[in-house]
Amino acid sequence: MRLPLLAQRRSIFIIISVSALFFLTWLSQPKHTHITTIIQDPIPFHSHSRLLPFRFWNHRSVYPERYKDSSCMKCPGISDLKYAAASWQWLPIVNGSVYIYGAYWDPRFEEPLVRILVYCDVVPLPKLYCQLWFPNDNEPQTVLATPVYGWKPEWDGPTMGVNEPYILTCSCRRHPPEKEIAPVAVSVVTAPCGDATNVLDIQNAPFNVDINKKTRSYRNDSSIAVCLKWLHYRNDISGRLVEWLQLIKQFEVNKVYIYILRIHQNIRKVLKYYVEQGFVVVTEIDHPPQISGLQQSKSDRDFRDLRRELLPLNDCLYRNILRHAWLLSIDLDEIIVPPPNETLSSMIEAQIANRSGRAFDALVFRNFFVLDGAQKDLAGPSKARILSHTWRAIVPSPAGYMIKSFANTSSVIAMHNHLPISCHTPCSFSDVPPEGPGRLLHFREKCSYDTKDCPELHDVIKEDNLASWRVTVLKEITHILRILDLEPLE
Repeated sequence: MRLPLLAQRRSIFIIISVSALFFLTWLSQPKHTHITTIIQDPIPFHSHSRLLPFRFWNHRSVYPERYKDSSCMKCPGISDLKYAAASWQWLPIVNGSVYIYGAYWDPRFEEPLVRILVYCDVVPLPKLYCQLWFPNDNEPQTVLATPVYGWKPEWDGPTMGVNEPYILTCSCRRHPPEKEIAPVAVSVVTAPCGDATNVLDIQNAPFNVDINKKTRSYRNDSSIAVCLKWLHYRNDISGRLVEWLQLIKQFEVNKVYIYILRIHQNIRKVLKYYVEQGFVVVTEIDHPPQISGLQQSKSDRDFRDLRRELLPLNDCLYRNILRHAWLLSIDLDEIIVPPPNETLSSMIEAQIANRSGRAFDALVFRNFFVLDGAQKDLAGPSKARILSHTWRAIVPSPAGYMIKSFANTSSVIAMHNHLPISCHTPCSFSDVPPEGPGRLLHFREKCSYDTKDCPELHDVIKEDNLASWRVTVLKEITHILRILDLEPLE
């Protein structure tokens, strides 16, 4: 039955009015990007919510009577937080911002510490304070933070208007007569009594345990983990990823920590498989905004973007100082191959023995290029680049150029892609000679810096470093690609 004309017009008027009201309401909402967002990931990847102090919030909720003491400082709740991006809490300061990522318990040295990973776009870095929150205490302890610059000044930094990396270090010894326990949450503020709009879980901190007793360590002194800075691939590199992971697994790496930005659905499928196998830990990350308006050339911007790679590497370090003895930061086109029928762990132990047991902060390998255009024949399927390429450059890259290293988690304070930037004492490096044992191979399509010609294309030698593992790994890759319904190698 049709409505009368007047009723039709009235209905249309009501619909238009309601739509206009919703539209005007939406326009009136603040479009500020600093919003509170908790990401719930449908697959078992580490989401941004791991950074928040849920155990402390829950304890305060379950035992409110233990937090009744008056305090001039309020512990921030989830609705009090200011966000710059899903992973980054935001502290506005004069002329800029501090972007706050994660906090970590560090009991390795004489004084137990809290480390906080931040970026700041103001030079010099202003004074910042840690508000340390303890179980069963409504009054935080405030201490001045000591910053460790996560980049080298001689590499053009710090620069005003650029997000510069820092590791804030805070002592967490309590003022007598308070009980010596670890803080479990921390806020960063600009004044000793400032109200906080950020708060982080202190990862790995023992809850309500006397910190004069040694923190329980899950560390295995022969354990090796690999940190992959991040994956940002819209194209499908799932086959390459499987090849790389299976080789690393054969070398008896204990765990691989992978950070992801945006990835192809087939890469996500591969990562899900390895997460379920317990071999890979995946963490979703994003970048804080660069809102200074600084005018930069493309080359300057690309170089300064290298600073962003330090966040996942140092997160990987501080999450694992009590779990793994050595961390290796490499990319998907790189691999360190141990001597035939050995493991990376046995190779490192041999290097320690060669130094008569003297400790070092990093074991350093020279870089050998393996270029696509230098291959005179293939030892395997062409899609398996690492396993099929056996012609490498005769001469390694110059000393200090594109090196990679195993970082000692008992002493390194600031990680970098190539060498540690800061250690507990001045960093000590052990250089593996070019002839080995072990080889850092760097697989690339073109010459370095995309030049058309280079010695690495012509001055090559055939060296089959992976012969001991090739047959086994190719079978494993074929099996995994098949069960994941991905494109086969052949």
